[in-house]
Amino acid sequence: MAIRFKQHRLSILLFISILAVGGVLLAQPNALRAAPGSQTITLGGDVVKHASPVAADFDGDGDLEIVTGANDGMLYVVAYNGSSWSVVWSRQTMLDINAAGPPITQSTGRIESAVAVADLDGDGKLEIVVATGGLPQDKINGGLLVYSYQSNSPWAFAVDGDWPQPKIDEVGGGAGAGSPDGYWDGIYASPAVGDIDGDGKLEIVFEGEDRRIHAYEPTGAAVTGWPFYRYSDDADPILRGGLSSPALADIDGDDLPEIIVGGNSPWWEGEGSAANYSYATVWALNGDSTVVDGWPQHVQQWVDSSPAVGDIDGDGDVEIVVGTGRAGISGGGGHYVFAWHADGTTVSGWPKATGGEVPASPALADLDEDGILDVIVGCGLETSSLDCTYLYAWKGTGANVPGFPMQPYSAQAWDHSARSQPYSPVVADIDGDGHQEILTVMSGSTGVSVIEHNGVRSSDYARVQDNNTPVSPPLVADVDNDGLLETVLASQIGGQAGLYIWDEAGAGGLQPWPMFHQNSRRNGRFPNPPELSFPTEIIFMHEAGPVMTATRRVWIQNAGERSFDWTISNTNGNLQLDLTSGTTVTGTQLILTLDTTGYALNSWHTLNNLVVSATYNGEPVLSSPVTATVKLYTGNLQYVYIPLVMK
Repeated sequence: MAIRFKQHRLSILLFISILAVGGVLLAQPNALRAAPGSQTITLGGDVVKHASPVAADFDGDGDLEIVTGANDGMLYVVAYNGSSWSVVWSRQTMLDINAAGPPITQSTGRIESAVAVADLDGDGKLEIVVATGGLPQDKINGGLLVYSYQSNSPWAFAVDGDWPQPKIDEVGGGAGAGSPDGYWDGIYASPAVGDIDGDGKLEIVFEGEDRRIHAYEPTGAAVTGWPFYRYSDDADPILRGGLSSPALADIDGDDLPEIIVGGNSPWWEGEGSAANYSYATVWALNGDSTVVDGWPQHVQQWVDSSPAVGDIDGDGDVEIVVGTGRAGISGGGGHYVFAWHADGTTVSGWPKATGGEVPASPALADLDEDGILDVIVGCGLETSSLDCTYLYAWKGTGANVPGFPMQPYSAQAWDHSARSQPYSPVVADIDGDGHQEILTVMSGSTGVSVIEHNGVRSSDYARVQDNNTPVSPPLVADVDNDGLLETVLASQIGGQAGLYIWDEAGAGGLQPWPMFHQNSRRNGRFPNPPELSFPTEIIFMHEAGPVMTATRRVWIQNAGERSFDWTISNTNGNLQLDLTSGTTVTGTQLILTLDTTGYALNSWHTLNNLVVSATYNGEPVLSSPVTATVKLYTGNLQYVYIPLVMK
């Protein structure tokens, strides 16, 4: 049995320390952690529907906060205090919609999509990006909102910029809900985040129900050339919105990500042509909203599926993979998964036929461990548990991965029945065996089912919630900073919004597709480009006494994929770093030693800045450089040690 203690700050004179029986643990994982158990956190209000959770470290303490939205428009941030989880901040998003003056004010909203998190403007603080409003028939004002992290004492986020956007009423009324109805049009799809115009800041891209694909700057200003839409025959041909979330990836070699997104818009061949409603469109757009050469592509069914982008055939270039279907167009055109090269040509061996519609978004991972990504997706509709019950995994050639297709069992140990899978699968090594597991939520099941990399149904039925059915993919991450993974499901507890957190046995190793649309930017891209993460403030707390040196450990982390080379500049002769350059794949620990001689007691000192720069193939990586301000408090410190966790 291991006992963990954490030191809580009583005032500005108190800092964090972790103790264990027999000695001190300096942020080391607890190797004696028990096998999967669960914690549940009741959030309140209405249930979570489709708002797959995301985790991010807003306050820089090493623990990840969990963010999700609920069906009544509530946005929740849940934090870990060393022993338990609790809601530290929540907000009714309709309050911020109402503040912008919609035609009709309402008391509650709706969040139907996954939240994105990123540092949009490069100020060192993360923002939460959330789409609200849902479908036109919901008759709920919608829009995109951006909340900027302010502090953790108390926890605070604020709308910073001209949000919400876009404040448009195009649909919801009349025949086929195709005319205005007095409500700002909602957004059902998830937003994606990336620097589409090369200005060094991250733009937000999403498809709305208002017959537009949008792109906004962090300030809320529309990106030049956007939105992409149609008002007349000589303009861009968007006649319908959609439920597909954009993928962002550089597919044409211009070092800027393009926008790839499906939808319900028909095939329109130009001025003077009639729209062909027996087809739907998959778009690939440049950062200025022009269409990428070789695109769009047209398929014989609506494209609710969100595209996934990665190199599935090992040729060094990325491919685009997406499913089709929600029976919006008559016929069987929805029973396919498509794969295209970046230039719009079809990948050899594709499309792949399925047993039913595929509204789910594919996941990409190397299941068979041959060094090349495979495509994993289930089939079936949310409205039926039995219309299609297969989980597929294909190699880039179109051949089946050994063991697939297969039919997962329901998450309950007693229920060996297969069900439809309208939600994106998640892929990670949750048990530490060096192989990847597939985690899937199925229609009519009450938890998360686990499938081994070779298609074998896992006998592990530990991830079951109450008697209600979850309707969003889980998240896999080390949310409590103990060195081991957790599986997080946002759903419901007793008819209210709730989170389930299951401890896993695996360390933070293979996580090729750990959440909906792969990452917290929701860009659907594998692998992500490398990205520098480093704290913007480093604080030394030093007890006055005979010892005149203070030590801190900080991490240079890669928030993306691959690796990067880094250097760090330091102008303070009293501050020593054990490393000043190196190569980082996931993270590199730095030990900072400060000579405190000569600094006045019982006061704060701002010392100097450390500047970290990172490059990949000679080019700066995302978020580079980062400037960290070094501060010192030296004087009389008071401590209290409180036992937090016993396992």
